[in-house]
Amino acid sequence: MKRYITVLALFSLLIGWFEWKAPLTYAFDPKHDVIASHSLTNLHQLIASSDLIAYGSFGEVHQTFKTPHHIQQGALVNFTQAFHVLRPFKGQGIQNVYLFGTEIDPQPQAHDPINLIYTGPLTSENEYVCFFKRLAGTPYYILNGGWSGVYPFINGKTLALADAGITSLDQLTLSELQKKLQEHGL
Repeated sequence: MKRYITVLALFSLLIGWFEWKAPLTYAFDPKHDVIASHSLTNLHQLIASSDLIAYGSFGEVHQTFKTPHHIQQGALVNFTQAFHVLRPFKGQGIQNVYLFGTEIDPQPQAHDPINLIYTGPLTSENEYVCFFKRLAGTPYYILNGGWSGVYPFINGKTLALADAGITSLDQLTLSELQKKLQEHGL
């Protein structure tokens, strides 16, 4: 009996140690947490780290969440925006997703570098090729790599945004894009 109690006590201590060592996790709070984008410059890394790569269009902003966060340029506000998948390249069987992002209110001037960090919603007037990453623990997706994950589709070709887009994805048709993605690990 004494041996049983000793083993039980050691087992309890061991379980307590593992629980103490376990990383703390928390649920994403759209009314508090914000999405600060970081650029990805490597195409292979962008493809590998994306959960969904698709051609499609954005709808209007669906929902907004005021956060308690402010920066010099204004208040940080979260939003959701529908993306209608017209052609998936990675992530089959998905028709619509909700983009989750952060914008600044009031919107800064277009040349303000803060726009590279907080992308804000995208216009519903264009079609895009986007690289998305699933926002863990939520039904939402974020733009993988911020602006380096967004390629407006204009006159039948992609447009790599200046100072943000990956230049090898510039001026590609959808067929050429498919081939380029496959060459880099899709």
